[in-house]
Parts: sequence; structure tokens; C-alpha cells
Amino acid sequence: MKGLENKAKSGRPKQATAAYCALLEEVIEQEPSVYGYGFGIWTVDRLREHLRRETGISLSNRRFRALLKDLDIVYRRPKHDLSSLQDAEEKERGKALLDWLKKDVRSGVTSSSLWMKRP
Repeated sequence: MKGLENKAKSGRPKQATAAYCALLEEVIEQEPSVYGYGFGIWTVDRLREHLRRETGISLSNRRFRALLKDLDIVYRRPKHDLSSLQDAEEKERGKALLDWLKKDVRSGVTSSSLWMKRP
């Protein structure tokens, strides 16, 4: 029975250390502009490159994505919100017009049918 117990597996040690993971979690909480970048959104490749520069550890795209999954970090595309640029009064008028256009003002038989009986 002693020989059937699981033993430590040999293999290459993980490159992503606890310090690397802590830095990753710290970096994704900040805007890229904080680090002097001209872009406004972190992508997987941009994160990998930034962390490579900071730590000297270069992970493959596949391994980096697996690390993000292990850390329960998901990428969500940002939703653009233009509500600050909209005129509230015009928006309400447009909504009222749309509601009025959606109303079914006709009731009963319509004259727009292509089928009819001969007189």
C-alpha cells in the first residue's frame, strides 16, 4: 500500500511566483496611464509585456491565460456609456415619440392586405 501513495511529481517549477501573481492583481486594478502608457485598456498581450518588463518573467500566451483563469480573473469588454453626452429632454421627447409610433391606432380590419374577395 505504501508504494501506491501519490508522490511529489517532478517537472519544471512554475515561473509565475506569488510575487508575480500579486503584481498582476495590482496592475489590473490600475489604469494603464498610471504606468505611462498611451492606451486606456489592458489586453492580455499588454499585461504580459508589462509584467515581463517589471519582473523579467516571460510567460507564453497560453500559460498567461491559464494563470488568469487560475486566479479567477476574467476579461470583459468595456461598455461605452454615452449618457453623459445625451440631452435628457431630447431623450425623453424621443422616447415619447417612439412610444406614440408603436401604438396600434388602427383596430379591426386593415385595408393594407394583399388578399381580398371579389366584389
